[in-house]
Amino acid sequence: YLKLINPEEYQELIVDTYFRGDVSIPIFATAFGDIITFEESQYIGIIKYKNGSFGMLANGFNRFMSNMSDDYFLKKYFERGDNFGACVS
Repeated sequence: YLKLINPEEYQELIVDTYFRGDVSIPIFATAFGDIITFEESQYIGIIKYKNGSFGMLANGFNRFMSNMSDDYFLKKYFERGDNFGACVS
């Protein structure tokens, strides 16, 4: 589950809680409370608040969107389980 978010509503949160918050624009929120960001006008990142970690998902928005159909990518970054298809069909 990805929710498209209004960046202005989340900007203060990421500036206060993420060391790269000043170069990041929040663009999506996950069902787990993680925030996906657009960083330095190039990279797609993720702030995993429940784990206290962060990572880079892709170099560019087009690459991120193409990765969204990759099972390995979805399982690794979004903890999509093996029965994901049954949940959304």
